[in-house]
Amino acid sequence: MISVRPIRPGDGALLARAVKPDPLLHEARAQLQRDGRAVYLVAWNDETPLGHALLRLPPLGALLHPRVDDVPQVEDLLVAEGCRSSGVGSRLLDELDGEARRRGFDRISLAVGTTNQGARRLYERHGYVDAGLGEFEVAGAAGGGKPDLCTALVKEL
Repeated sequence: MISVRPIRPGDGALLARAVKPDPLLHEARAQLQRDGRAVYLVAWNDETPLGHALLRLPPLGALLHPRVDDVPQVEDLLVAEGCRSSGVGSRLLDELDGEARRRGFDRISLAVGTTNQGARRLYERHGYVDAGLGEFEVAGAAGGGKPDLCTALVKEL
């Protein structure tokens, strides 16, 4: 059974082992959550993390790429390699929608790599459409530190 909840103290090390090996990133995102600037959701199967996603809340400040203004931005939705195509990403997206709605937002947005067709199909199934901002580079979005060519998507809640 998949459950989703905001990150808690001690979760960062588990996430680093099971999903994304960057404990400092997880701690920085947990701090954004403590500061009320984001919600960092983690999907779980019992005590095993399966994936995560960050919902950055407006005001977003100076992001280095185009974005939909005054709308929460989904960042780094990632599901562990062995758990993809099992509903974890969909569960995270549903929870992100709920978090945005509870905070009074009527739209949510994200950037997706132009070559990441699997992710784009998932987002479109969940109601995301092209935001009309064109293509832009996001440093490190594809992993390995190199820029990824992306487009912005937006969803009405």
